Amino acid sequence: MRDVLLSILLVLFVLTAPTAVLADGELDLNFGSSGFVLLDLSIVLADSALGDLVVQPDGKIVIVGSGQVSFVDWDFSIARLRPDGVLDSTFNGGVVRVLFDLGGDNVDLATHVSLRPSGSVLIGGTAEDASDRYLAFAQLTPEGLMDGVFNGQGTFAHATGSDFILGISDLEGERADQVLRVLTWDELEGDRLEIEVLHGGGQPLAISQQTFDSEYTKALGLAEPHPPDDSFDYQVGSQLGTQPTGPDLLIIRELRFLGKPDQSYGDGGSLLVRASSAGGEWASEGRVIRSYPGDRIVAAGHAWRTNGTDGFMTRRLQDGSPDPSFGTDGQQYVAWNFGGDLHDRVVNMAVQRDGNMVFGATSEIAVGVEVPVIARLDRGGAYDPAFAGVGWRRLPDPPGYVLRGEPRIALTADEDLIVACLAESTGGGTSRIYVTRLQSSHFIFGDGFESGDTSAW
Repeated sequence: MRDVLLSILLVLFVLTAPTAVLADGELDLNFGSSGFVLLDLSIVLADSALGDLVVQPDGKIVIVGSGQVSFVDWDFSIARLRPDGVLDSTFNGGVVRVLFDLGGDNVDLATHVSLRPSGSVLIGGTAEDASDRYLAFAQLTPEGLMDGVFNGQGTFAHATGSDFILGISDLEGERADQVLRVLTWDELEGDRLEIEVLHGGGQPLAISQQTFDSEYTKALGLAEPHPPDDSFDYQVGSQLGTQPTGPDLLIIRELRFLGKPDQSYGDGGSLLVRASSAGGEWASEGRVIRSYPGDRIVAAGHAWRTNGTDGFMTRRLQDGSPDPSFGTDGQQYVAWNFGGDLHDRVVNMAVQRDGNMVFGATSEIAVGVEVPVIARLDRGGAYDPAFAGVGWRRLPDPPGYVLRGEPRIALTADEDLIVACLAESTGGGTSRIYVTRLQSSHFIFGDGFESGDTSAW
């Protein structure tokens, strides 16, 4: 009898013993192989290029990029992973190639992805013919097939004179059938910001645009409105201001349903933010902007210092004034200096429900050589030591590869972090897309945020 009781107690101990809990910032070793996936988007030759990623409500991960066909020919290449990192064969075999073929062998690059309300996947990028560059879009069904609802054939290309797509965002609710918004940057025509709305829903797409011209203007990102206030859209970029040292971070606010600047915001719908601290003032560029609880927005990019650049961010109240609860006068800097006093830049961002901000960034370890960095700041703008012990981390290089360039990040439904970046083979000649999942879902307890509740804000 005693042996039976001991056996029962042993079973109960095993069943109730606490399981190992990952610390924030650690790789989830149950994802892929040893915590990561090396995704092959190549088509004929061995190189892959990373564009963007998005996490579906069911946890599946869509990675968009481009695959090399020849030395002068690249095509859109899209893959979907299951939540555990395994290639999803139900997505048309796992990897889908999209051809535009506007004029022979040319470089077609997928740079952005967005989920449609129907579950379809919308990809944006650029395509080329022999003489022009086009804004190029493709829409795939949830099964990875060309979606004929989109422009009758699943693809659309339009010559606008713009060089790059810098952001796409679906319209929601009643206007979901009007497709998306696009930011573009025309490098050849004096740098201008264009806000384009494409109208579709099975009909040929027509483009309308609003243009902001200045001596130096770049559009680099957009933010979707934060519920319940969905009256405004925000864009971020940079614009030459009154200072001789270079541009300032530019924030533009649009009236969402009119597509026009909100004249009550800043100076006729926009404001310039000059990076400043005890050491002086610096030129700055905005790269990414996100809505923040409490009708606020947070914008980030980089600011020039004496010998390089540091990551720079600002959080603003609804009227555009600095948020005094963030950093110093609403501004904060981040730097890692792996290669000395070189360039550190914030390139994308996600806001967690507890108000912490996760950043994808780069740090230059040698001139022209950038490595990806992931960082997390708390609500006040300080490094969060609960993330990787110091608030930031580099990702480990997988065997036979080195990680390079700008990371792409997205939060899962349970607030873990999916990260993708380029992996270059140490022997040269091959590149893959490195994808990993980082633990990042531990909330701050004891101050009203246990369930992502932001009412205490």
